[in-house]
Amino acid sequence: MLPKERGIYNGFEIEKRDYLARIKDRYRHAGRKHKKIILDEFCAVCGHHRKHAIRLLNQDGRRKRKKPGRPGRFRAEDIQVLEGIWLNADRQSSLVFSP
Repeated sequence: MLPKERGIYNGFEIEKRDYLARIKDRYRHAGRKHKKIILDEFCAVCGHHRKHAIRLLNQDGRRKRKKPGRPGRFRAEDIQVLEGIWLNADRQSSLVFSP
């Protein structure tokens, strides 16, 4: 990594992102033989390890799916109200409030 100067990396990070965007489509449509060449070139230019470079080149830009499981029990507004009650009750446990 290059040393930081005033919160930016001398524009090199932006150039790497642009390079990644340009090479990604080429990598995705290439055959196995050409993927190796593209990957070697990308690793040499950007300085990434091969596995990290493969993950970057295979990303499709979509966000990760929401984790499976039961949805939350309360909304954000309900949590604020309940937290206020809990703080006013000197942070008592829920067992004190149950009948």
